[in-house]
Amino acid sequence: MQDRKRILVVDDDENVRFVLARALARLGSEYDIVLAGDGGDALRLIDELAVDLLISDIRLPGLDGIALTRALRQRGQRLPVIWITAYGGPAIADKMAELDVCRCIDKPVEVAEIRRAALQALRVEPA
Repeated sequence: MQDRKRILVVDDDENVRFVLARALARLGSEYDIVLAGDGGDALRLIDELAVDLLISDIRLPGLDGIALTRALRQRGQRLPVIWITAYGGPAIADKMAELDVCRCIDKPVEVAEIRRAALQALRVEPA
């Protein structure tokens, strides 16, 4: 039997968290979905729990998604990261390469796309 995978979703918009949590819960019972409203809470959760995938909005109050990812990388944590944003562009692509981010998905997020990206990041589905 396969171990359960924990996916942490970070977004300051409660509605976005709800939609993403529901979409990812449909991946199956082998996935636990954990939610955080900002980067600071996410960092604390990652310290407390074994997280297998981080899905984070880039723009967050306080510790944003880029700073959160940088903090994880500086700690040596290599978990896969997917960013979501309404503000993509070349600068984001550069940060993705620098911080080894799997993917950046534009908002509004398509449910099928976030599921597929999560499975690919967890290496359950081929890229």
